[in-house]
Amino acid sequence: MQSTEIPSEVDIHSYEGLTRLFRFGVNLRNNEADRAALALTEGRFGLPAYIPKARGALEDTARHLDHLGSEAKFEKVCALIATASTKMNTLTDDLCRELSILTASQDIVRFSFAPAILPCLLHAKAAKASRRVTYPMYAIRYAGIGPDVHLMAFASLFLNLPIYTEKNPPWDPDTIFDDGVPNTELPDIEITFPPAEFRLQDKLDLEESVRKSKLPRVVDRGKLDLESTMIDYLCAAHRYAFAFVSESFASSTKQSRLKARQNLLKEMRVRRVAELTTTMPPMIMIEFGRPGESVETVKIVSTDDVENFCEAGFLVRERPGKSGLVSIEEIQISGDNLAPKRYLAKGPAGGRSIADAFANIRKPLKYRLADLFEVIRPKTTKSNPTGEEEINELRPSDIHESGDLSGTFRKIALRDTVTIGLQEQRIKAGDLLFAHRGPVGRVGYVTKQNIQNKHLWAAQSLLIIRPRKQKSGRGPRPHCDPRVLFMYLLSPKVRNHWVELAIGDRSPSIPIGEVERFGLPENLILQTKPKKADPSQKEARLESHIDVIIAEFEARQRHMASIQELEKKITSGINHVWETAWAKSLEK
Repeated sequence: MQSTEIPSEVDIHSYEGLTRLFRFGVNLRNNEADRAALALTEGRFGLPAYIPKARGALEDTARHLDHLGSEAKFEKVCALIATASTKMNTLTDDLCRELSILTASQDIVRFSFAPAILPCLLHAKAAKASRRVTYPMYAIRYAGIGPDVHLMAFASLFLNLPIYTEKNPPWDPDTIFDDGVPNTELPDIEITFPPAEFRLQDKLDLEESVRKSKLPRVVDRGKLDLESTMIDYLCAAHRYAFAFVSESFASSTKQSRLKARQNLLKEMRVRRVAELTTTMPPMIMIEFGRPGESVETVKIVSTDDVENFCEAGFLVRERPGKSGLVSIEEIQISGDNLAPKRYLAKGPAGGRSIADAFANIRKPLKYRLADLFEVIRPKTTKSNPTGEEEINELRPSDIHESGDLSGTFRKIALRDTVTIGLQEQRIKAGDLLFAHRGPVGRVGYVTKQNIQNKHLWAAQSLLIIRPRKQKSGRGPRPHCDPRVLFMYLLSPKVRNHWVELAIGDRSPSIPIGEVERFGLPENLILQTKPKKADPSQKEARLESHIDVIIAEFEARQRHMASIQELEKKITSGINHVWETAWAKSLEK
């Protein structure tokens, strides 16, 4: 009987429907032990015995499943659960298989939340086959928050698998009794998939336990932040765990998520962060350190290979844009951001010979653009008829391919109260303007002459790249002259790189994250910012790569000034032609 042949009156498209099917299937067996286990499980969850109103189709389906061979029955049950699962609760076969390999050598394993149902069943099946489960009452555990709890409890009974399903939510584990004595054995590993979004109205009784985490705004506007609640629990419990979280949890500035990440880093509990790029949105996995382990350096991985994504203790070989090592301190300085792309520099590589080019391609880029520069995304500005201040808004079309700022600019009237909140996007001398929309990759350098006697503001389709300020109390930080960066960004190889990264056909754009992690060659970087009017330092750097690039910048500025002067003369001549064509007489 295929799933398409199962009678339509049997609900196989919801967890609740499958739970009724498995409960009834166990009850149909002429086995007192199975029936006793069913009654015990129903009693533990406070459920009355299930007696269907119409037995026919349900009984036929249950008996058909129960009379399949053990392997066929297991595959059929897993297929039914996968069909009933939402897209967010469904894992690929490869990922399920890798998780079962990951947990195979562990004695006590705890799974949590709906996406972990199938990996939990696979692990229990393998453990039963190997006869490693000495204490079936607690060796394999599952915890959830909704219909998945009852589904797991009765699916494991139907398949005769040794899984203990907990009543309490995953961050509040059940007290397990072994022959009437509380069992204090902790899981050797936890596999958890906390949901990225959860509405309070879907399960009102969770609010009290979630608030016990004391994370700020963990209950906010009718939503529960279960990701942060679960991660904070694992951090405080010092469990070895693999937590699969959303991109939002890894990088969001929401107070509850930020605080949960800060606690992780403070306690040095993050061992490895991996991103699986084949899912959309990307799935992020956080591997926790083992009990008693303090981790000072985090392994960062971005991969499209499921095996590398899941492999515990994956030996990180630093590869450009793919993997690397990042200190806890660097992550904290970067706003406690755990998104792998934030730390994996990516950019074009070259060399004067083929051998040099290949060597540089294999060599990880040490510096990211965001390490040395602020990447500011301007807010939307709308003209206000009653505005008191008129500003000039600069757009990508106002940046020439050569990097010069030219054009009529867009004039906008703003109220003073609005202008105060937009000061960050007011253009300053030394800023770089980068077009991440429209003519992507165009870059302009702002000189003092550009902003003389005028207020220039960046449009939302531009990014402002501004040198980071040296913070007091901290040691010297690496420095990149904005003129040097400007010249590098003008190079054809870099421009082609941006075109390749752009997404969208009608309106191409470059994600801001790609700009932030753009890798810079070490030849562009000084370990400390040189002091002004210091002849000795200038003498020491006379033949450096940076001086050569700055010399090219200054030569470019002179050439561009000559070109502009020439263009003015040509334009003046053309205007003279027009006037001559319509003049009544020639002026002497």
